[in-house]
Amino acid sequence: MKIKYELCEIILCRANENLNNIGFTIMDGPFFSVMPFGKTGLHSLTSVTFTPHSTSYEEFPTFKCQQNSGGYCSSLKLGNCNLCVAKPQTAYPYMKNLSRKYLLDEYDFGYIKSLYSMKPILLSSEIDDSRPTVVIKWSEKPTFISVLSGKINTIYDLDEVLIDEK
Repeated sequence: MKIKYELCEIILCRANENLNNIGFTIMDGPFFSVMPFGKTGLHSLTSVTFTPHSTSYEEFPTFKCQQNSGGYCSSLKLGNCNLCVAKPQTAYPYMKNLSRKYLLDEYDFGYIKSLYSMKPILLSSEIDDSRPTVVIKWSEKPTFISVLSGKINTIYDLDEVLIDEK
């Protein structure tokens, strides 16, 4: 699979009462979203511009921060970015400023924490922003299957592959 890797940040915020149970996605200009984050009572803040901190087009995910992780993370053994001493600084100030351009002052939120993760993206998705599910069976004994998908409905695609294993 031809993949690019992005080191991404989702910011968790405490919203004021005017934003409780409300989410916004701005689809004009530099896109961003402020959305309720499950049942946490928090909102997530993301943006097309600032959520990805860095991108790797190498065969394995390779980032500058790995050099400063004290061996915790490498391109062959990813660590949990949330626990890493070399994780990026938050992009919250930039995302907050971006949101202020579009949201009324009555919709406010404050920074709580950041969640970082590595996001694999098929290079073919660069063309049309598609999110196909790719299921590849690499070996049979032992069974080794790779699944890459941006959608939860991948579970149904797995049925076909796993049924063949019986």
